[in-house]
Amino acid sequence: MRLARPASMGLGKLLGACGIATLLVFPMILIAIQLSPWFSWFDNALSDLGVSGVAATIFNSSLIAGGVLASVFSLGVKAVIPGRLSYVGAMLFMLASLSLIGIGVFPETAGRIHFYFSVAFFVFLALSMLVNGVSLFFTSRKLGLFTLLLGAVSAVVWLFPHRGVAIPEFIAALSGSTWSAVLGFRMLKYV
Repeated sequence: MRLARPASMGLGKLLGACGIATLLVFPMILIAIQLSPWFSWFDNALSDLGVSGVAATIFNSSLIAGGVLASVFSLGVKAVIPGRLSYVGAMLFMLASLSLIGIGVFPETAGRIHFYFSVAFFVFLALSMLVNGVSLFFTSRKLGLFTLLLGAVSAVVWLFPHRGVAIPEFIAALSGSTWSAVLGFRMLKYV
């Protein structure tokens, strides 16, 4: 794959490492689940973990940290994906990242604003991967198709009925983090 080179190789490696590090959110979510024996994958939203106690601190902090890492990584998306469409993809990913921070800063106890940040995160995340997948397809068919597949998964998972939304939330977020990590590894390799 031909990735463009950021102006600074050191900066490119930092941006790539941030993309990989977004995966660290998931062990923290699993720890919050372990600390919450009442939690049900089928009946709850992941955000229910962010309401009270130690689990809430771990959960909300991990979302904020993951959003910050993803925001930094998003700065490198346009730098390494050629084409005009990548501007849109990078901006959508930045909006998803900022929305993830908003979910952690404004947990369910903050009221309706939490819902808005949650919806924005999942919509912007799916859209960003679909747009970036199209943009990548012109330089790397495999990475473009992989990105489009992850974008489709993160959108389609919402079409199935669920009592709670923890499962589609986890699948969609893991799709976005997987894409960030794969592109982050590519950035480390090619810059």
